[in-house]
Amino acid sequence: MKVWNLSSCLALVMCVVCSCSRSPQEQAQIYYDIGIKQLKAGRQSDAIDAFTTAIESDAKFSPAYLARGQCHYALKDFNAAEADFSMAIQLEPGDVNAYNGRGAARLNLRESDDAVADFDKVVELMPEEAMGYRNRAAAQVLAREYEKAVADASRAIEMDGDDALSYRIRAGSKSSMKDYQAALVDYDRAITLAPTNGDMYAGRSTVRVLMGDFSTATTDIKKALELSPQNPLAYISRGLVKEKQGDNDGALADFNQAIQANPKLAESYEFLGMLQYDLSNWPPARANFRKALELHAISQDPRFYLWLIQAQSGEHDTANKELTEYLKTLRGDKAKEWRASVARYLTGVLSETEFVDQATSTAKRPSAIRGQKCESFYYAGMKRKLAADKRGAAEFFQKAVDAGDDNNFTYFSSKVELGKQ
Repeated sequence: MKVWNLSSCLALVMCVVCSCSRSPQEQAQIYYDIGIKQLKAGRQSDAIDAFTTAIESDAKFSPAYLARGQCHYALKDFNAAEADFSMAIQLEPGDVNAYNGRGAARLNLRESDDAVADFDKVVELMPEEAMGYRNRAAAQVLAREYEKAVADASRAIEMDGDDALSYRIRAGSKSSMKDYQAALVDYDRAITLAPTNGDMYAGRSTVRVLMGDFSTATTDIKKALELSPQNPLAYISRGLVKEKQGDNDGALADFNQAIQANPKLAESYEFLGMLQYDLSNWPPARANFRKALELHAISQDPRFYLWLIQAQSGEHDTANKELTEYLKTLRGDKAKEWRASVARYLTGVLSETEFVDQATSTAKRPSAIRGQKCESFYYAGMKRKLAADKRGAAEFFQKAVDAGDDNNFTYFSSKVELGKQ
């Protein structure tokens, strides 16, 4: 049962007493005002109840949908927030706050294309404000459109050079493009602007891990955890350092700690599942890959490793069926991307030669070629292994290692397979 404070109860009683003489919109306004007071007092749940009553009084009272959506967002109920912002947009198509709110909710739901579309509208309605460009940059990162993300983040920085988040977003984009030195420059600036934000140090630590600078990365990780002890990215980063240094038990503990810190972060399950797979601990790896996909992991590696587990467990038909269904969901340019090539190869649509060739031809940027080659050699090796071609498999695994992308899951998996020979 919801317990309201005394002043709220008295206000609601007065509303009921006077309701016969007020129009629906006037009643909605009264409840809306009560909700705003609750919101300012930090009582999100009570505010939601008041805004809901306002909507029940007048279903076309758009401010209540917007305010309730903001409450749901603050409480991390992103599906409810998306629904409320959508209704606010339906009632007021020019409400930039509703588009921005819905875009943010969709960003948290990993609905990258829809989030980009919402922030497109924010930029259209407020072209001189940095916020729309910055938020669209974050959505572009989720969509793996890193060049576009850099362009939008740079535009936001031109308009507001003191926004640490814009630098962080641009740093993450540059890191994904393997421009690590430029990423460090942006993270340094972000930390200067927000020196007490643990996320900034955690982000910089991941770049240093990717560069192989484990000592300095560890310093950043310690600072991140000092500022925010439940920072999942810091635990993931520390787990990667331990994994690369051969401390698998320590890495497992850190990846599990990342999940405890934020049970809704897909990448924590992904990293844990990958290490469990390489350690031949397939049942929990399978469960963690499923969870990563359920939470809309940015990469599709969990999907492909699930195929490997199923194929090696005698579930080849199920494995192929799931990847075939995934391929049906890809539209337009996404159907031409490398991850589509991987799915087509594993399910037998592409030949080995075509697949290896597409590792180069589908690359969006030169920096992606080495990683995609590593992946092509590993998956080709695994299909050779499944076909009982031990020698051919070993040759491909060695090629994957020789590709030299030691930040790629398939690099580590190839080393594991070579160790089994």
